[in-house]
Amino acid sequence: MEIKDAQKSTIEKIKEMQKNVIEDGTLFYGDSIIEFWNIDNVDINNKYNAGIRQSSSQNLLDFADMIVPPFKAKNLVFLAGANDLSDANQFTHEQIITNIKKMVELAHDQYGIKNIIVILPLPIDESRMEQKCRNNKQLKLLDEQLAQALKEYSYVTCIDCFDELLDNNQLKADYTIDGIHLNDNGTKILADKLTPIL
Repeated sequence: MEIKDAQKSTIEKIKEMQKNVIEDGTLFYGDSIIEFWNIDNVDINNKYNAGIRQSSSQNLLDFADMIVPPFKAKNLVFLAGANDLSDANQFTHEQIITNIKKMVELAHDQYGIKNIIVILPLPIDESRMEQKCRNNKQLKLLDEQLAQALKEYSYVTCIDCFDELLDNNQLKADYTIDGIHLNDNGTKILADKLTPIL
């Protein structure tokens, strides 16, 4: 299991957080969109942010045994997939969906998490991207395919905010800090959908 330099300090912070956990809380786990989210805007108790930057769905699957079980969570909020389509990774949609299905099965069957919420991959502002292999057409198709694939799991709820975050087919400037990561306005849209489920 390879841990990138940029991920090491984040993982150390998560390990510190694991020492002071209240059981049956909600764990947010995913890539940098999760990591940079100030989850205080989700109106629930006992919530923990274990987002890890620069993570693909495969990385998050590899890290799962180390990160997820110590939180003894009742709810898992999971987001991954966008980094899989970056120039550095270029996974196929089939590979991404397989990884995410493995993740939800692991969380439920091995870690005992009863309620899993998958936030489907979000749009980007393509004009602000240096990498060109990731685009909104691909991300929207992945959303649709992933939502369909996850229907077989009764314990999984998908949250789709793709269209709500768009303006002229791009991630709305009011919702983002850099064309990928959401600001407080953007994460509020996610939080408003999450809170009633949790």
